[in-house]
Amino acid sequence: MKKNYYLPFVLALAISFIGFNGYSQSSRSTINIDFGSASQKSPEPEWNNITDPTAGAVANLTNDQGVQTGISIAITSPFNAMNNVTATADDTLGIHPMAATDNFYGNTNAFGGKTIPTVVLTISNLDVTKAYSFAFFGNRASVSENRETLYTVEGLTNPDPVGLNVSSNTSKMVRVSNVMPKEDGTITVVIEAGPNNVNGTGFYHISAMKISYSNTVAGISPDISAGRINVYPNPAVGTVSISTGSESRVESVQLLSLSGVKVLEKSAVNGSIESLDVSGLAQGLYYMQVQTNKGRFHSKLVVNK
Repeated sequence: MKKNYYLPFVLALAISFIGFNGYSQSSRSTINIDFGSASQKSPEPEWNNITDPTAGAVANLTNDQGVQTGISIAITSPFNAMNNVTATADDTLGIHPMAATDNFYGNTNAFGGKTIPTVVLTISNLDVTKAYSFAFFGNRASVSENRETLYTVEGLTNPDPVGLNVSSNTSKMVRVSNVMPKEDGTITVVIEAGPNNVNGTGFYHISAMKISYSNTVAGISPDISAGRINVYPNPAVGTVSISTGSESRVESVQLLSLSGVKVLEKSAVNGSIESLDVSGLAQGLYYMQVQTNKGRFHSKLVVNK
């Protein structure tokens, strides 16, 4: 299989043009979140506990080292209620026993006077230069019918949903990897019954969630400053102009998709590149690499139609 040399670059290049104001979102940290009863909390600060299934929130999540991250989470579309169960999770999953003994649930058909077809969690204050991965664990003990729960993670990129049958589950988790936050630094998680869920009320559940992220990408060194370069208009329709200082000249320009695929490249024949035709590109967000005689400049470009 042909190696994609551009993907690591995509994950790292934004560091040069976006600043992040917040707490410690250090390399390879994990945030643990327990959804359940206030009387069965997982140990803090290594775990974060959400105990209100309708409006629960944590304003400043701590990571597994007990360090504040500045990341927040809130239930923005509520669950129905909470279940207390008696169960433990396989040690290999890294789920604390208290997190495995209860869960929040929703239901596609009426239960207790409520119908909750979907639940939404909103994670905010994320560093837009990082890719985040999610792991989900759910357990509803003492039941046998399929209660498949679907977890959909939505950011700048939208991976496929993942499904987990939570009925008497003690050994399985499902994962979604490398999701970039939206422009406003948010990622949402939508929880609902999966297509294989055969419970008459359509119960679906979550007991715990893990969020992990990486601060750096191996093999990428910081690029030298390219001096003052202006890329405009941005968002762009048709043509993008590139202007530099009097002593700089643009030698080449590359545009990459969010998946790291090079979609456009232009090299200077004589002199400097002053514009780039993007009319043939699909609407969306792209990463731009501008190589000058002074160094390399990174930006991002929104293409509109």
